[in-house]
Amino acid sequence: MSNSKNKTIETPPIAFMIFNRPEYTKAVFTEIRKARPKKLFIIADGPRTPSEEAACLETRAIVEHIDWLCEVHRNYAEKNLGLKERFRSGLNWFFENVEAGIILEDDCLPHPSFFRFAGEMLERYKDNKQTMMISGDNFLPNFEIKDSYTFSKFFSIWGWATWRRAWVKYDVDMKSWDSPSYKRKIKEIYNKKYMRTHMTKMFDDVYANRLKTWDVQWLYTCLMHDGLCIIPYVNLVSNIGISGTHQGGYNQNLPIFDIYRGNFTHPQVITHNIEYDNIFYERDFKPKFQSIRAHLYGKMVATLVQYEAIKKIYRSLVKVKIFISSKRGSWN
Repeated sequence: MSNSKNKTIETPPIAFMIFNRPEYTKAVFTEIRKARPKKLFIIADGPRTPSEEAACLETRAIVEHIDWLCEVHRNYAEKNLGLKERFRSGLNWFFENVEAGIILEDDCLPHPSFFRFAGEMLERYKDNKQTMMISGDNFLPNFEIKDSYTFSKFFSIWGWATWRRAWVKYDVDMKSWDSPSYKRKIKEIYNKKYMRTHMTKMFDDVYANRLKTWDVQWLYTCLMHDGLCIIPYVNLVSNIGISGTHQGGYNQNLPIFDIYRGNFTHPQVITHNIEYDNIFYERDFKPKFQSIRAHLYGKMVATLVQYEAIKKIYRSLVKVKIFISSKRGSWN
């Protein structure tokens, strides 16, 4: 048992990523105000079109209301940088100024206990290089975790925290992906073929710049450095801004709970919870793989059917041609 519940743990520095959604921003900022961090870094992208400018300004106005003692830093882009560049440059700036901290997007609504949990984990594992991230998300509410948290190789960024020591390894261009040894590492990490296929395809798309994002590169960084992610035994952050079709809707607007509501216990050893990951992958990724495979199989069958039909027509035409030729010969 731990006395974490009675500890006074300072809220870590927070990087708050905002854009053009004032309603979501207000809800999340309300929780940040309750947590009263001593350092707050606000990172905003610029409008994509002139029509978005008003919403961007309204969103930025919300975070001007700092009513507690706080060192505030702002990094506002005048022009739109896009998701990939805004996150890369914004988080680089954040970790140039802090050793460790929390990252919250404008639609990631945390439970108040998330801030304490992140602070405690950042302090406890600051020198453990294998632990590269703390997530506030638990997408398997019915999975029994023995202690108050476990270690996973799934790195969810809907409310998370990390250290400068981990972030400095981040490479937005994934330059090492063209190395055969890194591709082989995927086979070592994932024992399911559909996961190897899914991850390889995703990394290929990011490397070729077909998929313009930032978070896949962070996942890649953690995996290639044999990293682990801390997962709480209850869900601490709810994504209030995703559509119902995202990942099958399983992870939309999940309820959030107080992680300190009972006895808080730490795992005795740092080890990958393979069972947790396999169940999560089976639920969230296998159906996609099977759907894609079924779609491709359907297209292949349709093509074969068309081919057979065309072949039959061709044979019929050949027979007609032979018949006509024979008749012409008899007429002569």
